[in-house]
Amino acid sequence: MDETGLKHDPVTNTERSVYCLRHTPICMRIILSQDNIFNLAKNSGTSVKQIERFCAKHLPLSREMAKILQSFGEK
Repeated sequence: MDETGLKHDPVTNTERSVYCLRHTPICMRIILSQDNIFNLAKNSGTSVKQIERFCAKHLPLSREMAKILQSFGEK
């Protein structure tokens, strides 16, 4: 992380941990997948609450995103 410049977050002026890199693929799955948040939590080994608390809160909530987050697996 030091070599790539990812260690320091200039926006929050804090140091990142390797664990925080996990948020990027979870956010990408929320945006690009039609999977519901419950399946995403299960497949990611986390909870819906953690995804909402740490990942989804940074995403803009579009109408489509709200539909995905509110779905229960309906196609």
